[in-house]
Amino acid sequence: MDHKSCLPEKLEAHAIDDERFAKAYEAAGDRQRSLLKSLIAALWHLHAPKRVRSEMHEAGWEQGGGALLLIRPLSWAMLCVDASTASPGLVLSALMPALTSGVSEIAVIGIGSDALTHPVLTALELAGQERVFELQAHEATLLARSVAPAHTGIIMCLGRDAQAAFANAQVPMWSPRPRADERDCPSGFSLGVFLEEEHQYANQVKLDIDYLLPGVAIEWWSPSGKLGPSKAQRRAGDFPCFGKNCFDAVLVPQRFCRLALETFPVVLGLDRAGHWLWPGLTDDHFRLRHSAMF
Repeated sequence: MDHKSCLPEKLEAHAIDDERFAKAYEAAGDRQRSLLKSLIAALWHLHAPKRVRSEMHEAGWEQGGGALLLIRPLSWAMLCVDASTASPGLVLSALMPALTSGVSEIAVIGIGSDALTHPVLTALELAGQERVFELQAHEATLLARSVAPAHTGIIMCLGRDAQAAFANAQVPMWSPRPRADERDCPSGFSLGVFLEEEHQYANQVKLDIDYLLPGVAIEWWSPSGKLGPSKAQRRAGDFPCFGKNCFDAVLVPQRFCRLALETFPVVLGLDRAGHWLWPGLTDDHFRLRHSAMF
């Protein structure tokens, strides 16, 4: 392992090749690629790329002495994904803050053969993320043991298998937790959709969500309980009733966004169907902060 990389050189044998990226891209239709580009653009603007890469602040104290603060991007980041979170929306919302923060080296690792689906690979390619690897669970565990203890990088884990594989890594970790346990869905995360009236694009909203957020449990709410896809999980109730639920994210008409933000950690307007955010994952996770007092 060299000083510039958090990954052993032998891991390159597990890299996803150009042919597999190309097949994934070709499998996506124009609508799907447009959705991915829209999500990437929104996340890019939200996290606003940092122009200042490294900062040094010095403060002197009247009574003598002072302090120094060094702030710079982390040297590396690893995003580990398993089959339960093989979702373009979940993956991109974790990846983009690292990209915009100026992290020197970023690697995405799929745990198992079902983690790097065609939609996920297409999302990574459109985001410019080319260092992508595929490992089995036992190989990922060995990788975790080989990463030297350090505070210059971070490992992000999406999914229980990814968390288990890197549980013993001696580096800073980040992993989201669902708001409600025992959700009957692969990812463990939930989305609530509230509709006031039938929209002509309601079916397309469902298709967009299915493409960007597979594995996320969805409940469709409306006052009548009759809106939303015919075979979907429908619920009847007004907006205050909808607000008593414990969803990880909600999709609501724009006029409800401010009100919903009082209750839910992630609120999306109807035009953002399929988008996702990790509210606990901020740019600060990807910036090294060293302090000195003298």
